[in-house]
Order: sequence, then structure tokens, then C-alpha cells
Amino acid sequence: MQQFFFKISDGESNVKFRRLNRPLFKSFLQQRYSDLVGERIMLFIESCYGSLYKIDFYSFLQIITDIINAGPEGYQKLVFACFGLSNPGLICEHDVFTILEEFKQQSSF
Repeated sequence: MQQFFFKISDGESNVKFRRLNRPLFKSFLQQRYSDLVGERIMLFIESCYGSLYKIDFYSFLQIITDIINAGPEGYQKLVFACFGLSNPGLICEHDVFTILEEFKQQSSF
């Protein structure tokens, strides 16, 4: 986890003084999940857990732990926030089609 944090953060080589670089994290998400879904993931995380700008490693770990421990209800909120494009909290056929088209254009899902 520390190596991942080093990839998406900036600052000194000592983990104590490194801070999360929000644009790099957003870029990581958008490369993996598409621009639209990456942006939605960022918005969801920031709305539920606070800003991801200039946080330290331990705050980042706490956010990841909170997401993992959110359970099925928390996962459901994340999925609907990320994939409900036209109506927040709802996923319609058009949303699924749009997301699948975006992923189809990428080399990996």
C-alpha cells in the first residue's frame, strides 16, 4: 500500500512527509475506469470522506479502510454514485450502455 501511495503522492522520500497528489490519483482512476467514472469515484470519496488533497499516508489508509469496511450498503452507494449517470442514485439502461461503450474503447476493464 505504501508503494501505491508513493506513486500517487508527492513530496519527500520519507512517508511521514509525503502528501497525496489529488491530480495524480484522479489520473490513475481515469486511466483505469474512464474519465467519467474516475471523476465520479473522486466525487464520491470526497463527499463521504473529505478532500483527498494533500493528505498523509495514514489518512489515506484510513479512507481506504473505511471504504473496505463500509459493507454491502456502502458498496451499493459507491456503485450507484459512480454508475448512475443521468439520475443520481439510479442506474438506467442508458447509463449501462454509456459505461460499457467507454470501457469498450479502453484496452482493459
